[in-house]
Amino acid sequence: MTHIHGRKIKTVVAVLILLTLTAFSAFAEGLYEKNGTGQLPLIMQEMQTATTPVLSVSESGAARIQKDMASLSRLYKHLDDEYLWDIDYDAVYNAMAKAMFDALGDKYTYFVSSEESADYEEESLGEYGGLGFYHTKTYIEYQDPEDISTIYCNIMQVFPNSPAAYGGLKAGDMITHIDGVSVIDKEGTECSRLIKGEVGTTVTLTILRGGASFEQTFVRAKVNVPSLVSTMIEDTEIGYIKFLQFYQNTAEDAKKAIEGLLSDGMKSLIIDLRDCPGGMVDSSLAIADMFIASSKLLTIHYKDSSKDREMWASNNLLVDPSVKVAILINENSASSSEILAATMRDNGRATLVGAKTYGKGIMQAISLYGDSDMSITVASFIPPSGKEIHEVGVEPDIRVPSLVVTAEMSQAYSDMINSSAVKDFVDRNSEYTISNVRLFAEENAESGLPEEILHAIAVTEYYSRMTYDEQPVCDTWFDSQLKAAIEFLQEEK
Repeated sequence: MTHIHGRKIKTVVAVLILLTLTAFSAFAEGLYEKNGTGQLPLIMQEMQTATTPVLSVSESGAARIQKDMASLSRLYKHLDDEYLWDIDYDAVYNAMAKAMFDALGDKYTYFVSSEESADYEEESLGEYGGLGFYHTKTYIEYQDPEDISTIYCNIMQVFPNSPAAYGGLKAGDMITHIDGVSVIDKEGTECSRLIKGEVGTTVTLTILRGGASFEQTFVRAKVNVPSLVSTMIEDTEIGYIKFLQFYQNTAEDAKKAIEGLLSDGMKSLIIDLRDCPGGMVDSSLAIADMFIASSKLLTIHYKDSSKDREMWASNNLLVDPSVKVAILINENSASSSEILAATMRDNGRATLVGAKTYGKGIMQAISLYGDSDMSITVASFIPPSGKEIHEVGVEPDIRVPSLVVTAEMSQAYSDMINSSAVKDFVDRNSEYTISNVRLFAEENAESGLPEEILHAIAVTEYYSRMTYDEQPVCDTWFDSQLKAAIEFLQEEK
C-alpha cells in the first residue's frame, strides 16, 4: 500500500529558500526546551519580522561602528558635493547595505533591496508555471571561475510528478544555459524568472552532468509537491518514507504515514533523506520525537552563549524501539535533514546509509528592514554528539557511494544522452522489467559507460513514459544505497 501526503505549494522553480533559510515554525507539540528551571513547552518562532530589528553589539564593537559610519558619512557627503552628475541615493544606499552583508563572506547572510524583494517574494509565493525543482546559485561577486558549481545554477531537488522529473533531471545537475543564454552573469532570481512562465509554454535548458553537457526542452506546468511519500517495500516487512522537504505540516504527515505503515505490518523502516534540502527544523525534531524518548535532540548555539537552547524529546513514542531504522543520506541532504539524521544516530535510534551530507548546520533570522529584507546567520545547530555539522556534514555508518557521472565518463555520457539509443531501445522493449534494463546495458556495453550508469539511463527513460501513479515509489532493483539499507535491516538483530 502506498501513502502520499502533501500540500500544494506555489513555487515550482525558485532560488532555494528553505536550504538557505532554516526557519522555525510554531508546530512543536511534544518537544521541550530545557533550561535551569526545568523543562518548558517549546514554542518556536518561524521568523523575525520586526520592521527595525533590535540589535546589540559589544561596547568596543559599538565604538568601531560609530567611527566607521562617521568616516563613511564624510566620504558620502564629499561624493555628493563633488560628483558631476545627480546621485541615485536609493541605488547608493542599497549598494552600501548589500556590500556590508557581502563583506562577511557568508552566503546565507545577505541583504535584498526593496526592488529585489518584490521579485524575491514572487519567486517564493507567486503562482506561475515551472518545471518542478529547487536550485541555488552563488552571488556573482562570490563566483570562482575555477569552481564551476559557483557559476552555474545547481539543482538541489527535483519534485516527483513534475516536468523536471519526467525529463530525467537529477539533484546535482547544473544549468549552464536557459534558452541558449548563459547563466554565468545572472543572479539566481533572474535565472528563475527565465525558467518560469505560462503553463504550456516551453523552455530549453542546457544541463551539465558530471562534465557531460546536453540540451533538453521542457513544457512548463503547475506542480503539486508532496511533503513526503511512503510505501511498504514489496515482499518485506520494511516500511519506506521519503521526505522531500520539511514543511510546517510535515510532522503531521509523517505521523499519518507511519501509522499507516504500522497498520500494514511494518517491522523496520527506511527513512530516505537523500536530496532533501531541509526546511522547518522543528518539523524534523518533531519527527525524531516519534522515535526517541526523554533524550536531548539538539542544541541551538548563539553568539551569546547565555541564549543557547537545548531541545529535548518528550516521552510520547509513536514507534517502538524494537523497530529497526535505517536512514539514507547523500551529498544533497542538508540542513533539517542532516539534523534528523544526526539526532537519530546519536541517540542510537538509526543507522545511516549512503554518502556524507551537504554540511549546513546554521540558522538564519529573516527580518524586514524598511522596504527591504535581510537574512542573518544567528545560530548553529549542534547534535547530541557535540560534533559540528556546518561545513563538515554527517558521515554515514554504512558507506555506499552515490551514483555519479565522473569527468572520465563525460564524453561517453554526453554522446549517449544526446543520441536516440535509449529512446529507440524502450520503443522496442516497452515493458519496464529488470531484464530489459539489463539488456539495455548489455547492448550498450561498448559505450564506455559503466553498467550502473547505463541502468540509470534506462530507468529514467522508462519512468518518463509512466504516469506518476505507475512509477515505483522507490527503486529496489537498481538503487544501490536503498538495496544496502534493505540488506542491513534484514540482517539478524
